[in-house]
Amino acid sequence: LDGFYAGRPVIGQNNRLFLYGWCPTKGLYDSVKPDWAGNLTMLELTQKSGSAELNTVLAKEIKDKIAHPVEYKYTFGKEVVKEINLEKSNKIVGKAIDKIGDKRITLVSFDLSVSERTGITFANKVDNELGSIAFDFNITKGTFNFYNACSNNTFGTGEYGVLFNFEANTKYHVEIITEDGVTGVFLNDEVSLIMRTMSITRNSWGFYAQGVASNFSEVNFYE
Repeated sequence: LDGFYAGRPVIGQNNRLFLYGWCPTKGLYDSVKPDWAGNLTMLELTQKSGSAELNTVLAKEIKDKIAHPVEYKYTFGKEVVKEINLEKSNKIVGKAIDKIGDKRITLVSFDLSVSERTGITFANKVDNELGSIAFDFNITKGTFNFYNACSNNTFGTGEYGVLFNFEANTKYHVEIITEDGVTGVFLNDEVSLIMRTMSITRNSWGFYAQGVASNFSEVNFYE
């Protein structure tokens, strides 16, 4: 029951392949054990060039539908978020952003350049702080993980994750789509995590890094 489960394949127009499944319920808190049922969610599957492997991507039709540009500002400032540069530090460094509106479908896209570890966190209150949940890109370990019980700027045990062959000093494209407590994060049109995220509309959210300088560019928001 971790994340997207019970997927069923459907062949669409032009022989495109889609996977419909469920994101389980959790009650009010992200740290509790997942339960059955939940929200119906969808992935598109594409074949990796020169390989038999399949990619999971956000379907073009969804992106075309959620295409109205909106602006988000930093929690502590009036600047519109467009690019974020985080300096190298052994501690968590990050920028808090105004919280995402409740009951809206919101799409966030950005390019990520990093050489070690960085990600997106939700339900934080200030800069330089992990919220209670985080989608973490760990270049060193080659993992893309979801943490649902972060506390005191520590990650705890990840709820779910996938392997990903990151290359240092390479730019990756990330898309985040969230609605009504469900969030999908799509990494480079290759892998994705769709998770129950009840904390996403509580307090602020933001970008973070640990032990490495990170750059988030071409940051765009849509509803």
